[in-house]
Amino acid sequence: MIMLQELSLSEFYNVGDYHDLDKYSSGLYFFYNDDNELMYVGNSEHLLSRVRGHITGNEHTGDVKHNFKKYRFAILEDAVDRDIYETWYINLWKPALNTAKVFTYYTQRFERQYNPAYVKRKEEQEKEMYELKCRAIENNLYLI
Repeated sequence: MIMLQELSLSEFYNVGDYHDLDKYSSGLYFFYNDDNELMYVGNSEHLLSRVRGHITGNEHTGDVKHNFKKYRFAILEDAVDRDIYETWYINLWKPALNTAKVFTYYTQRFERQYNPAYVKRKEEQEKEMYELKCRAIENNLYLI
């Protein structure tokens, strides 16, 4: 694994305090749960809008946003540097909810403790498939 110089991270902020971010700042952001466990790492050219999007559920993390209680950030203007550092931090610190750029561990994003809605949908789909198979057998049909 490559070694990079650690970035200077901000202090912890509650997720409701995202309005204090400069809307023109670029960098990395780090979401934590109530126990200060790192849950998610991301990067953005516009930190304010991205952090706000994750917190309000307008991003792809809407199903797990309830795990985000605090955040930190690091200013990093260069897009290539942001991408490299994001990938490095994801695989160094192994946040539970990242799915992209995960190379050295398995994500926990789809586990019941972090994403009960996903697990419920999956169980409902499996039940529906089981019921379809039972009806097919009753009618002497076979599903391929």
